[in-house]
Amino acid sequence: KLRAAQGFEAADYVVGGYWVWSKLIENLADIGYDPGMMHMAGYDWRLPCQLLEERDQFFSRLAAQIELMRAKTGEKAAVVSHSMGGQVILFFLQWVSLHRSPLWVRDHVAHFVSIAT
Repeated sequence: KLRAAQGFEAADYVVGGYWVWSKLIENLADIGYDPGMMHMAGYDWRLPCQLLEERDQFFSRLAAQIELMRAKTGEKAAVVSHSMGGQVILFFLQWVSLHRSPLWVRDHVAHFVSIAT
């Protein structure tokens, strides 16, 4: 099975040493964030959003991760996306409101930042 890479290594750098998320991860670490306070949600960009959930339970797992981090820190999530990830997160926000609770986003997400979407 071919699946998307997970964790920070999924998108910190790309071929040839070009950074994607590494500078943001490093800067967040400089102000006190640690890996237990951040989550990199890699996804298979080849699939339509509906199949991300059907095949990989992507949205269920992302919602569970945000809920876990909210319970651990007491803080709502700041969700940051890049490129097509912005469309995936917009789909997620609608999906989670339908499948978890209409108030889920209000209760678990403080900010959504979309970069180059």
